[in-house]
Amino acid sequence: RGSARQKCMKRVFDITREYGAVGDGRTDALPSIREAVRDCAAARGGRVLVRAACTPQKGQACYLVRGPIMLASGVDLHVQRGATLLFSGEPEDLCRDGLVLVRWEGTFCLNYSPWVYARGAHDITVSGHGCINAAGDRVFAAWKQLQAPDRALLRSASTAAAPPEQRVFGTGHYLRPSLLEFLECSRVCVKSVTLLNSAFWTVHPVLCEHVVVHGVTCRSRVTNSDGVDPDSCSDVLIEQCTFDTGDDGVAIKSGRDEDGWRVGRPCEDVIVRDCSITTMQNGLAIGSEISGGVRRVRFEHCTAASARYGIFVKTNDDRGGFVEDVTAQDIVMGHITRSAVIVTTRFGMVGHSREPSYRGGTSPTRLGHLVFEHITCEQCDMSAVVVDCADQKCSGSGGDFRVELRDVKVAGAAPVEVRAPAGAMLMSDVVVNDKQVPPL
Repeated sequence: RGSARQKCMKRVFDITREYGAVGDGRTDALPSIREAVRDCAAARGGRVLVRAACTPQKGQACYLVRGPIMLASGVDLHVQRGATLLFSGEPEDLCRDGLVLVRWEGTFCLNYSPWVYARGAHDITVSGHGCINAAGDRVFAAWKQLQAPDRALLRSASTAAAPPEQRVFGTGHYLRPSLLEFLECSRVCVKSVTLLNSAFWTVHPVLCEHVVVHGVTCRSRVTNSDGVDPDSCSDVLIEQCTFDTGDDGVAIKSGRDEDGWRVGRPCEDVIVRDCSITTMQNGLAIGSEISGGVRRVRFEHCTAASARYGIFVKTNDDRGGFVEDVTAQDIVMGHITRSAVIVTTRFGMVGHSREPSYRGGTSPTRLGHLVFEHITCEQCDMSAVVVDCADQKCSGSGGDFRVELRDVKVAGAAPVEVRAPAGAMLMSDVVVNDKQVPPL
């Protein structure tokens, strides 16, 4: 099998030399790319090559792409160093072939296609040291201010248990597309590429198995431009990536409310390591769309140069699901404008109070064992650590909620803030502003 796979991967489908793509930034390369992908899939796999230039003397190449790239099993979309896939950023280009099934903020619907999309495929790769530019700052960035009615419509359709194929958006609506989204795929790899200007979540694998995101750079300051959001996936490795994003660097998710419960698939067995994060929001996050549950997650050896919250576990009493067996260790933070570590079960609730939220607060999330160790923060502008989980139950009272803080050192911060049941907090060598925090 290995020998056959190696032979398969040696097959190259050059979009320039074989399919006539022109890297002048003006000529639409989509027909060439689609034909190359089709031939590559028919040949049982290989590499679709996006060349920097036909000759070394010409240097860089920019390929305008007026529509989504649909990947197929066995295809490696390889963007060479010096080459850029520049998507048009125009909404009409994303629905020229019809709408596709996506999970938008945790709820399935028919919507604009992501710029790179695959469904039900296996052994798919996006690789190379080149760039993929979603041009999300052109048109889609402004849709954040227009999306509220459509978001409410989608969520009400989920509450009413309308089938996903009846939740139709796209033209005339304002739900922004992801840059890369893989649905129900296995053996997915995104490697070494630079992903620019996503209008929404940048890398979004959904219901996928065996996912690797390695050495990827994500840069976008558009609101909600998360870096990597594994969503109801299993066996995920995210490593050696660089994030400069308008929202979470990495966020672990598993669906929202009724739609997440309907699918009922957790995000599990996730490792995030050796990543560098600069963000306008949160560095490493779990939630808030976690209705399918999250378990066995490790964040390790990561840095967050600047963020609102360094590590954020976020849910509320509408979300349901569970979060268990989570470890964050060896995390180095620079300037955090809120808290270095926060765990809360009232995210997004009205007034952030313990009053019932707009959906009634009848489906609390069950939290299990959470460990935060060997964490340093140079400057934290508010409470060093916040644990706001008064409704949880710990061992001996019908639950297994426990938060352990070990070797946590935070400077410039307000004290640790805890609202949790007695016995839920275990602290060892927690230092805030050079003062040891006594065990609770």
